[in-house]
Amino acid sequence: MSYQRRMERGEFITCSAPFGYQIVDGKNLAIVVDQAEIIKWIFAAYLRGYSSEWIAQELSENGPAPVHGGQKWHQQTIRKILTNEKYIGDALCQKTYTTNTFPYRRKDNHGEADQYYVEHTHPAIISYEDFQKVQELLKRRAERQSIPHDQTPLARKIICGQCGTLYMRRISKAGYVSWVCRKHDRKAADCPNGRISEDSIHAAFLRMYRKLRTHDGIVLAPVLRQMDTLSDALHRGNPAMLAVNTAIATASEQSYHLTKLHTAGLLDKAALSAKQAELNAKLTELRRERRKLLCNEDIDEQVDAIRLTIDTIRNGPETLSSFDETVHQAGGTNRCRYPEHHPLSTIWI
Repeated sequence: MSYQRRMERGEFITCSAPFGYQIVDGKNLAIVVDQAEIIKWIFAAYLRGYSSEWIAQELSENGPAPVHGGQKWHQQTIRKILTNEKYIGDALCQKTYTTNTFPYRRKDNHGEADQYYVEHTHPAIISYEDFQKVQELLKRRAERQSIPHDQTPLARKIICGQCGTLYMRRISKAGYVSWVCRKHDRKAADCPNGRISEDSIHAAFLRMYRKLRTHDGIVLAPVLRQMDTLSDALHRGNPAMLAVNTAIATASEQSYHLTKLHTAGLLDKAALSAKQAELNAKLTELRRERRKLLCNEDIDEQVDAIRLTIDTIRNGPETLSSFDETVHQAGGTNRCRYPEHHPLSTIWI
């Protein structure tokens, strides 16, 4: 509610600074000179006709590392920079919103919630004229490509481990379904990662599900402990946050033990449903309270996504004989990342 009121008054800018800026005085954006030069170069290169993929590759090979982790720049990062109004000194507030029903998720705002555009909130790096030229160029290129979005559970969730480009779904005339790196699809020499059959991806998903389900104590339980440790380190100076995180961890553990009792035949289905509903209501309230305390939305979103994945696997069927879209979608928007050498050796859930 505090953020909402500040947005309405034009006072809220951001909780985290985009590349090229840093937060000063707890609320204002100030230019980071060396990073600002990179931003200027990105806009200039795009206006000279270079693609966002080429810019990402050039920065990965010859530029600085991204400030938010990782060693590579990705096409999606470049496109976000090219469309970010903060580089002309303005701020569009509430680009994302949190859903009102459980499980609560952070989503892009396409008109579901009010947005507030505030001009001249901080120093500009890019001129308004150049920014508008880039937007027009982006629009023209998008119209030329006209690539429809895949309406499948795996759409926009598979990333090439070699070049960081999204995979796309292809269906041959003979009906063979596969997924391929967009860069490889356009020019095979640009990326060595070729086509992968959809059946192979489904099989990899089933293997990972079985491994996580079977080795809960080895994989999932340590993940929860590590998350709690990370949360403690991030919020050690905030007793209220520690209390909420501890309560969430306790409730999640209780939910897990209820499932084990039901599996062992010590708790009937009706009793399990009633107790799970009670715990879910408690978790909903605790997560709402945590969001009020937590400003860093990126960390909050990732932690919730991991917890949702863990809950889905623990409460899911004992075994899966075939790819289940409902289980896959219940796990949130986590992505499968195919590494450089063998595309199915690792799945990041």
